[in-house]
Amino acid sequence: MIAARSSLGHRAPLLWLTLPFATGLALGHSSASAVPLVIVSIVGLVSGCSAGILSRQDNPAWALAFITGTIATGALYYELRRDRLPDWTALPAREATLTVRIDRVFVSPSQYNSRSYLGQVLAAPPHLVDLNGQRLYLRVRGSDLTVNLMRSSTIEVIGHLAPLPRSTRSADDFDAYLTDSGLNFSLTRGRVLALVEPSTFFAQRREQIKNRGSKALSIGLETHPNLAGALRAMLLGERQHLDEADKSLFVRTGTMHLFAISGLHIGIIAGALFGALRSIRLGRLTTFLASTALLAFYVDMIGRTPSSVRAWLMVTCVHAASLIRAPRNPVAAIAGSALLVLLIDPVQLFSAGFQMSYGIVFALLLYGLPLGEYLGQTLRLYRDLPEGSLTKWQRIWRDSWEQTLSFTALAWSATTVGLISGIAFFGWFTPIAFLANLLLIPAAGLAIVGGFIALICGWLGLLPLALFFNHAAAVVLLGIQACLSVAVEWSMLSHPAEFRWPNWGATGMLLVLSSMVIGYAYAWETPVGRWWGPPFVSLVVLVIGTRFI
Repeated sequence: MIAARSSLGHRAPLLWLTLPFATGLALGHSSASAVPLVIVSIVGLVSGCSAGILSRQDNPAWALAFITGTIATGALYYELRRDRLPDWTALPAREATLTVRIDRVFVSPSQYNSRSYLGQVLAAPPHLVDLNGQRLYLRVRGSDLTVNLMRSSTIEVIGHLAPLPRSTRSADDFDAYLTDSGLNFSLTRGRVLALVEPSTFFAQRREQIKNRGSKALSIGLETHPNLAGALRAMLLGERQHLDEADKSLFVRTGTMHLFAISGLHIGIIAGALFGALRSIRLGRLTTFLASTALLAFYVDMIGRTPSSVRAWLMVTCVHAASLIRAPRNPVAAIAGSALLVLLIDPVQLFSAGFQMSYGIVFALLLYGLPLGEYLGQTLRLYRDLPEGSLTKWQRIWRDSWEQTLSFTALAWSATTVGLISGIAFFGWFTPIAFLANLLLIPAAGLAIVGGFIALICGWLGLLPLALFFNHAAAVVLLGIQACLSVAVEWSMLSHPAEFRWPNWGATGMLLVLSSMVIGYAYAWETPVGRWWGPPFVSLVVLVIGTRFI
């Protein structure tokens, strides 16, 4: 029976909270003027009270009131967390001297004589005192003072201070990126006047550990810097070391996500840590706490990028649910992690990483897993033969066939969303992404495992072992590059493209995911569309909105 498939029937009440809350955040973000906080607060309060009263009366209208109140709460929360300064909107740029704590470092290629950071204003002159506490983007000239700046360092800097546009509709690409990242100001053409406070001892030790790991991933690959750079990008997030030719290759084939530390990487590393700790017979709780702490340090070491933090939260929520022996419900776990991410940092909703990560994960859970089980049941080998009569090789062949069908379904579901996001965020139409991900994600997993073991061996001083696993991972990467190089020889398999209208990509992804939610709610037994519904919606979005360049 289809209804008996284990991937269906999961209840995820947090989705009813996450989706309208995210809608409210989007409304607050898209508004060209400040949202009237008093009115939004009243709407939220009235809707919440109405939902409570109507639910006690068993009136189904309570759901509408609840959704309305949650949307209003999302819009209000966005405005409060953004902490905008309305008076600055129409003011011109000016020179300013500020004291800033560095929160994130962007590594620039060595040929650029500038450094970029994200920071928080700790002190400002009296006439700019309302800037205290504001986060801003810094771009300063390179100097002796900026060579070793790390996170947690505090600097005094002078530069060209400008407010960022509230709306991204009229902003250029980079200003739109900064606005979507939750920043209200940028300070460019800067010059560091003084190092007010050096980075903490912990930050310095963390950087030393990272540098040691970076060197470990280069052992034996000195004559192949492109492979060493790919490993450092996959394991340490140092994407600046990716060769430009390789970077172009991965973007054109829709496989660039393999080199951005996200769910795939964190999931594999978490599994390795969890398995290693369980192998030494640690208890479930001890293993959970230790693996979560070690993974948190790893995420902090690579820079606490939003994608790695999101992945860490995903993994932690899933492991926590397993620890308390909650019924297996990945949909609820991922919905919970998404809500937690938005509560911690609501502007992540507007990042490409958040939309792609959660969009693809929900596609896998709502569509890919049920489709894989359906194909496994429908196309099952030897299903008319008694189980006891099957030979060893027949069982192996049957299980391998079912795994192939399952993975094909997962790659197909990811592609229905990935084709749209590839145009929206990278400017490339890559139908080859389906086949490339189908074949290369397992290979990339092997490279990540090999690189991670080499990383551990390098930290422990086991250099011969680090050399061996570096070479093993490099061989896998060479195979990946060779396959992709052959694929891009056919220009029809990837082509630069863009959408005709702003926000069409986000709209298209929402429509595809909505079709998946509807199909999942009806156990994929809907009279119209059924399994072909999501790919059909994706095709319509692409045909209507795509313009090839």
